[in-house]
Amino acid sequence: MKIYFFWARYYNSTGDSILLNISKYIDHFVYPIDYFYFNIISVNKILYSNNITNNIHEIYKNDDFVEFHDSNYKNSDYLDRYCIRLVFRREKAKLFLTGVISDKLIR
Repeated sequence: MKIYFFWARYYNSTGDSILLNISKYIDHFVYPIDYFYFNIISVNKILYSNNITNNIHEIYKNDDFVEFHDSNYKNSDYLDRYCIRLVFRREKAKLFLTGVISDKLIR
């Protein structure tokens, strides 16, 4: 039995619900491409953003993040810029992954 979650609504004209099981959500929204070869990296600095409000500094106030980009990734229809941000919290000299943020920035 698969369990489906309501994740959010699409921020487009439809406003449709995003209702997926966790595996489909990760495949579609978190890991739509292979981030392994991303070559643009920043620490605690947002390099690119899209039209959706980025609230990483409000949600993860005391945490650090690393942002990864590959501006050369090409989709068959248009040039996309994908981004993934890994958020870390330091506690007692150890780092813990506290967030994974995936963005698709369409030009």
